[in-house]
Amino acid sequence: MSYLLLILGAVALSWLSWISLQSLLQARALYRLARSAAVEPDEFGRQAVRGRVRVRQPLQKGFGDLLWCRTENQVYRRRRKSSGWSTESTQEEIATFALETSAGPVVVAGPPTEVQGSQARTDTHDRSGFFGWGHGHGDRRTVYTYLTVPPYATVVGRRVSAEAFGPDNKLGLLLSPFEPREAAGIEVRKGIAGLAVVTGAIVIGLVIYYGRI
Repeated sequence: MSYLLLILGAVALSWLSWISLQSLLQARALYRLARSAAVEPDEFGRQAVRGRVRVRQPLQKGFGDLLWCRTENQVYRRRRKSSGWSTESTQEEIATFALETSAGPVVVAGPPTEVQGSQARTDTHDRSGFFGWGHGHGDRRTVYTYLTVPPYATVVGRRVSAEAFGPDNKLGLLLSPFEPREAAGIEVRKGIAGLAVVTGAIVIGLVIYYGRI
């Protein structure tokens, strides 16, 4: 059992290290864009751009025009040891839009891997708990995580064509309504916090290990 926990912990720390480094790489690309609006893609096609949003077909969920939305359909399940919401299905959608940049229009090919400035909304369809309070087994709800249509947007990813951005194996595909410097600051804080957690976990693990010897 202890070996299993060790393996799971190592996997979790590796994942956290990876996304933390990804945040720092995204921040570097964003800072380059903040210094110069005419940043060319690197040798791998990775680039950050910012431009005015021109929506051709927005997403409609009943609460405004959306640029991106992740919809989770959840059901409440009661169990002996634990009860809670379980996700039955997840759907991610992105509007048809283009960014008007100094180098021409840019479209986003596919849903982003990360979205800054998103909001959340929960619509509960049933509430069968005690006199309508709380939740009972079988209650359902829909959780929306979304980004409304901003005047301008920033994208970090890889050029898959002259006019399209897609996810990169290192940078992912970041969509943000913020200015490049502000978006970079968010990613720097995330990256440093993640690496600090990883470092702290390793130190605690070593202290516990050597304390047992």
